[in-house]
Amino acid sequence: MFEWFFEPGTNEKDAQKLKAASAVLQRVLGEKSETIQLEILSDKNELDTYVYSSSDGQLSLKGTSVSALTRGVHDYLKDQGMGMVDWTGPHFRLPDQWPDAEPKSVGSPFKIRHAYNAVTSGYTTPYWDWERWEQELDWQAMHGFNMLMVSVATEAIATRVWKKLRLTDSEIDDYYGGPAHMPWHRMGCVQKLGGYLPSEWHEDQIALQHKILDRMH
Repeated sequence: MFEWFFEPGTNEKDAQKLKAASAVLQRVLGEKSETIQLEILSDKNELDTYVYSSSDGQLSLKGTSVSALTRGVHDYLKDQGMGMVDWTGPHFRLPDQWPDAEPKSVGSPFKIRHAYNAVTSGYTTPYWDWERWEQELDWQAMHGFNMLMVSVATEAIATRVWKKLRLTDSEIDDYYGGPAHMPWHRMGCVQKLGGYLPSEWHEDQIALQHKILDRMH
């Protein structure tokens, strides 16, 4: 199990941060992650900070948030030449014992670290399943991002609204384009391009978005 350090008065919110950070590290690093000590720092200025140090084979990470803790671990691994997480997954050569490292403190000047733009979901993510999204969310956490633009199931919600406005299924189906064209469709740039979207697509997208949002939270 992970070693979690609770200062007097540690609240449930901090406990949830530690639980979420440890889950990311477990998925990325496997059993080796269980040897990392995690601790929550106070964030009085609402800006994320992490501090890592390693001595006698014990790696300690202190951070103000989930993304601060996970980014701190990632930076330690990179600084020690052990690898990194990229878009194809984790690439590490982990030793039996963590190398010693002097305390290093890094603070972000930005409260929000945002990823993606309005068309990323067309170029990159339109056919991703949960396994690929889970990998992506872990990548984002390890790199310190804390806000993502995720438009999954937008069309499913729009369909619900249009049906309440008494549009027919055929009218709605005729309007839609294909999944890879949705960003431009939402902006009004294209219409009837590569459609239609079956009801099964909407159902799958709603279920997927619930998983994504739960993990992001």
